[in-house]
Amino acid sequence: MLKEARIRSVIYTRVSSVKQVENESLDLQLRECKNFIASKNGEVVQIFEDAGESAKTTDRPGLLKMLEFIRENKEAVDSVVVWKVDRLSRSQIDYFALKKRLSDYGVILYSVTEPINEQDPISRAVEGIFSALAELDNATKAQRTVENMKAAYNAGRWQWKAKIGYLNAKGPKGSKTNIPIKDPDRFIVVQKGLKAFTTGVFSISDLTGMYKTWGLTSRMTNKPLTVSSISRMLRDPFYCGMMKSSEWGLSKGLHEAMITKEEYNKNISILDNKNSNLYVPHGANNELFPLRGDIKCHECGKTLTASRSKGESGKRYGYYHCHNKECSLRYKVRGLQSESVNNSFVTYLEQIIPNNDTLNLFKAILLDSWKEEVASSQEIINSIRKQLARCDIEKGKIFEVAKSGTFSAEYIRQQLEALENQEIVLKNQLSEISIDEYDIGTVINEGINFMKNPANTWRKSPLDTKQRIQKMIFPEGFYFDVENGFGTRRLSSPFAFCEALVSSETSLVTPRGIEPRLPG
Repeated sequence: MLKEARIRSVIYTRVSSVKQVENESLDLQLRECKNFIASKNGEVVQIFEDAGESAKTTDRPGLLKMLEFIRENKEAVDSVVVWKVDRLSRSQIDYFALKKRLSDYGVILYSVTEPINEQDPISRAVEGIFSALAELDNATKAQRTVENMKAAYNAGRWQWKAKIGYLNAKGPKGSKTNIPIKDPDRFIVVQKGLKAFTTGVFSISDLTGMYKTWGLTSRMTNKPLTVSSISRMLRDPFYCGMMKSSEWGLSKGLHEAMITKEEYNKNISILDNKNSNLYVPHGANNELFPLRGDIKCHECGKTLTASRSKGESGKRYGYYHCHNKECSLRYKVRGLQSESVNNSFVTYLEQIIPNNDTLNLFKAILLDSWKEEVASSQEIINSIRKQLARCDIEKGKIFEVAKSGTFSAEYIRQQLEALENQEIVLKNQLSEISIDEYDIGTVINEGINFMKNPANTWRKSPLDTKQRIQKMIFPEGFYFDVENGFGTRRLSSPFAFCEALVSSETSLVTPRGIEPRLPG
């Protein structure tokens, strides 16, 4: 921790893009750093920042100025405060080079959001971990988490909130065992109802009333269970000792079952064979309702919900509904039949397909843009490498001068430190530029092929892929009108760009940075 004396601190902030600047990222970092210093009875000596000019800009003049300021004012600076260690560098090697340089100047580095402190071995280890984390890809960490969760799931361990009638158990040291145990207040009551339903005498409404009479309530709200919650409970294989995941399938659980598998199957059979005109709401992951979550009411703008009901013949029908009590659509129709709406959506997708000429031009623009991006990045890389080479040459000259004895050792040391600071910043810049090496032509062709017939791709895809396609094309969702079908929407960038190409038939004006190379 900072000493109680007035520690003199330098603040360094950085963002890498204009968007981050606009989102007040610099202001946030500066405010948090100042608060951190104030909480430690410190004072701000100087503030340095690097604000991104564009995605291609990697210059770090602020960092170099800070190092030079500290080099020339070692006695006036005690610490450097950053919001996060990756503000200094995303590369672990470059980060420790910067850290060592600060240490050579007698300056301590503090991170507002991470517990780093070089005063003890444990803190140094933690610092190394945080620096490494800044270099890792978040997707890798997420994948490991999912893999661990899947392994535990397949071993029969329930890793989420315990179902009603059970409690999450804890081990001797307070850690979760992931094996739910009986809830002494609810287990027997829930079990009694599930077994009673197997007789076929009671309806879900009857069971709802019975649970209310027996005093069964939700743990969260302490209110009686609803018809829909009891329906879900009856269909949940968790109560017969099994676990069900939409992603990982069925797995035998380590928890104690309330009912046998035979009793569970009997309850499912009773539920499926009972004719009822009352619909029961279902979750978003239902093949009948692929548009749920994206489709919105044209009249009120609210997202439509969905449900299904069973007709007298036993066939199930799906419906989309507007549940906004103030919306007139709620009172115009009971529900919008999901099959009809889904078919209308396919027709809607067919209407936004760009023509072949537009797609060919779009492809040419993308390829040209990629080539310019690669060329621009390579220019920056070459420039940085040249500057590094010049630094090596300058250091060689300084060593030659040192041999002559013309200048003092202190002067030579300061000159070398200044060059080394430049090298640190340049290497940092170099580590933040990368040119992805893959077949860009294949990637673009795959995207163009999708744009040629998104309706067919959507129609043949499983539910989760359909929903991803919807988000890809309509990032903000889409509106449905009872009389006119699908209407106003905001297309994603590729489709919107193609629309812009079509609308500017005689005068092609493309966004800056992706102009095609035209003949002449």
